[in-house]
Amino acid sequence: LPEDLQFFKHATIGRPIIMGYNTWHSLPVKPLPKRTNIVVSDTLIEGADKTITTLKNIPHDAVIIGGATLYNLAINFVDTIFVTTIGGELNETEYNTVTYGPEISLKEFKKETSTGWLTSKGGYYLTKDGEIDQERRPLMYEIARYDRR
Repeated sequence: LPEDLQFFKHATIGRPIIMGYNTWHSLPVKPLPKRTNIVVSDTLIEGADKTITTLKNIPHDAVIIGGATLYNLAINFVDTIFVTTIGGELNETEYNTVTYGPEISLKEFKKETSTGWLTSKGGYYLTKDGEIDQERRPLMYEIARYDRR
């Protein structure tokens, strides 16, 4: 989703980003430029600026970018969460319309801001075969900020 990528860049450039080992290895470019890249691992990761083994050392302005295990461990330490929800009314058996992130309880958080539902200018629904939907229906998405209560 191009708009989510733009939001990610805006939210993380100039700030430390923290990720797990698998997220680090999934990045197309290592390290992500204009950010301090911190990898949570038991071993030093080549190319990362820093490796930490405890969440107690997280810089206050850091952004945790994944994966699921790190999200679940860090939920007790963070004050703000940004959630991108991608939705639509297409039949899930016909289209690849649903991808789930880790289940994170937002009970202790309150939605503070939201883009509302927007139409992507570059993201399209895909068929089960991975092809762009013939009608080229754009994805609907929302980016919301949740702050700890």
